[in-house]
Amino acid sequence: MERTWFTATCALVFVAACGNAGGTSSSSAGPVDAAPTGSATAGPPAAEEAGAPEVEAGAPDAAAPPVGKCPEPTNPDRVVAFDWSKELGVEAPLAARLRGVSGTAVEIRILATQIDAELRTACAAIAAELGSKGSFASAPVACQAAVDALKAARGKLAKPARVAVHAHPALCPEAIDDVRECAKRCAGQDQTPEATCVGTTVGRCPGTCDGPCEVRAPGACEGTCLGNCDSAFTGTCDGTCKGKCDGIEVKPTGECKGKCEGACDAVGKGECKGRCSGGCQLHASACAGVCAGRCSVPVQAPQCLGSVKLATTSAECASYCELRAVHRSVCGAAQVDVRVDGPKDPAALVYTGAVERHLPAVLKVEQQIKGRLDALVRAKAAVVDGLKAITAAGGPAMPTLSSCLFGYDKATVEGVASLLQSSRSASEVAAAARTR
Repeated sequence: MERTWFTATCALVFVAACGNAGGTSSSSAGPVDAAPTGSATAGPPAAEEAGAPEVEAGAPDAAAPPVGKCPEPTNPDRVVAFDWSKELGVEAPLAARLRGVSGTAVEIRILATQIDAELRTACAAIAAELGSKGSFASAPVACQAAVDALKAARGKLAKPARVAVHAHPALCPEAIDDVRECAKRCAGQDQTPEATCVGTTVGRCPGTCDGPCEVRAPGACEGTCLGNCDSAFTGTCDGTCKGKCDGIEVKPTGECKGKCEGACDAVGKGECKGRCSGGCQLHASACAGVCAGRCSVPVQAPQCLGSVKLATTSAECASYCELRAVHRSVCGAAQVDVRVDGPKDPAALVYTGAVERHLPAVLKVEQQIKGRLDALVRAKAAVVDGLKAITAAGGPAMPTLSSCLFGYDKATVEGVASLLQSSRSASEVAAAARTR
């Protein structure tokens, strides 16, 4: 039902263009014979009989738009670079709406395809390592297999087994300046619009950082390590402690509810004189990663942990640039540590390995879409409203535009549906893996 408005409009206004799948409009088709084949003796057209004024052969039609073809919702480079006014004679205000609509459609489709592929790969790996056989055509199918496999594998653990999963989340910030430049190009304006971060502004800190510092590549942490510490660790460890726990050697490595000394896999909080990855809580110290605390000077390459809101930007362009930022966000890796408390059990090692290896990718997808569900709903509404306005405006370019508009609508509806389903699937797998 989402495309009812467009189907009805297409039938009423663009019968020739929409009903002609072959695209036989004068701007795109080959030469058309003046009379049917075998009808050389046919009389003159009715217009000539009625005394219609003669048109000089070869004279251009002043009202005809330039010959061109609008970009498909599969090519982001062409969508960004396409000049609607030059290629199809579209007036500037309508061209801006078309850039926003086509951009939103292409970014939603690309993001949906990317997320589906990442999630399908991770879920299929979990399912396969836990004994599920077969191939999986999509992320929802693979993730349901992963959920079933996780439940079945836990049921096979030696009794009484207790599963605990600890995770350091993935961070997926959006580049604020990139969103502003996108909005400028989309609107066709000379000025870059102002933007605010609804969330936390993070970035590279050339001064000193006071607070969390995301350390994406393992390195030194001149503060409290929040994540994985490979050696010389002292503190609490929700993950696996390797070394001493409250002064007593941990053999085999495992849970430490007291003070861990040695190394902490995945989720710890304490002093790390070795290499720390994940997060580092600093106190007025240099941050080699992304400073998410207070920086003593303005951060460079500011990013937003949340959503970027643009001022004086149309709904179509705002949706396009917001989805583009999500698609291009570079996420830090989630870290996962799994413990199975109970009798020594080979099945527990298989379960632990499958979850620790592949759940981080599921959590990354969950985090990338998390908080963006409202943006997807807004994007879908912006495309619908934009298509209505473009259709109502009419104009000589509409015979060429009509099939493209239907494609943008279809790409948006299907892409949003896919992303919403991927979000549900990722959350279901994460919940199933965390079930104790």
